[in-house]
Amino acid sequence: MPLQDKTWSFEKNIFDDDVLIFPDYQIKQVSILRENGNPYLTLDFHAPVVGIWSPPKKNAPFICIEPWFGRCDSADKEYCLKEREFDNALLGGAEFATSYGIQISE
Repeated sequence: MPLQDKTWSFEKNIFDDDVLIFPDYQIKQVSILRENGNPYLTLDFHAPVVGIWSPPKKNAPFICIEPWFGRCDSADKEYCLKEREFDNALLGGAEFATSYGIQISE
């Protein structure tokens, strides 16, 4: 996605084909900006994949920012469960913990 001054501006139909997926820890923070360029909402996370979406062809009044720890099959290939990209598998009795931060600015 082309950025200008670390900002991505998009048209409302950008999600008409589906979710935008950013793999390999490309993104660690996403902010939604007000028209004046100041952040309204900032999400901080450390996840291998980020999905950004809104319901296709619905002109929905929201956008979803989802840190993912694993993902489903891609549109062009089905994988056996243990072959899926960004798999997050644990041995029996093991635990996994993570966190994220959300800041809403006035």
